[in-house]
Amino acid sequence: MNKNKGFLISVVAVILLTAILFFFLTQNNESKTDTVNFKDEVAIKEIAEKFTKVMYTMKQNESYNSKKDRVDSLITKELSKKLFERKDIFNIYGDIKVTEIKVNIDGTKAYIDLKQELPKELVTDSNKSKSQKAELDFIKDSNDKWKIKSFKSIK
Repeated sequence: MNKNKGFLISVVAVILLTAILFFFLTQNNESKTDTVNFKDEVAIKEIAEKFTKVMYTMKQNESYNSKKDRVDSLITKELSKKLFERKDIFNIYGDIKVTEIKVNIDGTKAYIDLKQELPKELVTDSNKSKSQKAELDFIKDSNDKWKIKSFKSIK
């Protein structure tokens, strides 16, 4: 009876230790994918600012798809297809300028707050500017370069 009890305690201890080890290994692996060093943060921020400025600035009569060449090196092929392989649209109003960009980094995500200066045709009341928010998700490509893999404009 004591042998069975000892064996049972040993089995439970092994299972418990295995579960704890699995938990810590999983946590460690997840933190590696979500943690970036300072150099990576700087790169992500620069890419986020450049991408945001290009995507949210529009000159009168400018084509949306004309932005593709300026951001293609910053985004994955999948995101490029999603953003630019559709019917083109044009800005028929005046220039829309980005006047302020704030980037907050959380791991491989960038949260963007920006302000745009609007043309007279789009101004309502006394608002000459419009606030926008966006979320970018980053991934490293095969050349160890950061690329934007998803882009979500938040209203």
